[in-house]
Amino acid sequence: MTWTRVASGIYASHPSEVEAPLRVVAGLQEIVALMREPDSEPSIIVTNVAGGSAVSTIIRRAKAIVSTIGGPNSHIVVVARDYNMPCIVGAGDLDLASLANGTMMRMHADGTIEIAGADDIAAQPPLGQMQVLRSIAFAGAVGDASEIIGFGPDLGTTLAALSAEGLIETDGLIAPTEAGMKALDAWYAADRAGLAEADRDALIAAFRPHDLEIKRLATAWQDAEGRDDWDARLKVIEELSALHDRTLAFLGANAATLKRFHEYAERLGRAHERIIDGDTDYIASIRLDSYHTVWFTMHEDLLRLLERERDPE
Repeated sequence: MTWTRVASGIYASHPSEVEAPLRVVAGLQEIVALMREPDSEPSIIVTNVAGGSAVSTIIRRAKAIVSTIGGPNSHIVVVARDYNMPCIVGAGDLDLASLANGTMMRMHADGTIEIAGADDIAAQPPLGQMQVLRSIAFAGAVGDASEIIGFGPDLGTTLAALSAEGLIETDGLIAPTEAGMKALDAWYAADRAGLAEADRDALIAAFRPHDLEIKRLATAWQDAEGRDDWDARLKVIEELSALHDRTLAFLGANAATLKRFHEYAERLGRAHERIIDGDTDYIASIRLDSYHTVWFTMHEDLLRLLERERDPE
């Protein structure tokens, strides 16, 4: 097993070498998820908390603890000493979003922190590259860049970077490599960290009525187009606008859980503006970043994040 140094901090309690799977606890939702889980082998809890009553809750389930903030006199250190628990604070170099639960972490007595096989995590591509890689992976493969919809004029540069990093292959088709799929898996795992099963079910349940509505509207639009019925077209556009408002409310209410999903609020907003301006191709065209195209990607993304299957049609 190879180890890569990822951060250092102040070893403020019981300096010793500790090796265990890591667990990211970076907010109230993840604290609640931690406490709901059945007792298991304690992990090294990695958190952005250093004070408050939540500290005791976290430490009760830890083998050791690492905080990205805090100092020698922080509340988390006082509690760790009371529990005779190794504790590192001030490890600001740690990027919690890039850490996958279950990855082996090692804490050294000098305050340095290593992760097993962390080279892939350290080399995680930028968000824009991951979004393009996701689009290609969802399609399985594409014939050329013109089939990758929803990205700006820098798409060619992004594809070149993904190819140079060995995350896509471009021999005949553009497709993700094995390394590319592993990078995607790590990306989803980092966003999924700490999300309890009950919370995943609740998110899907809240999203499902919106998804059923967009499917109904897509069918109604096709029917109106086939009959050349402008009254029916206008009714679909009015109902789509109402759905758009509800969708933005859903995304906003779950912004802390659905990290990076603001991308869809922006893309859906752009498509909606084009529709209101009269460009109705932006309702369902597969050749554009239309409302239906963006929605389909968002749905696939949500299912992948929550590890759920698409409902039977």
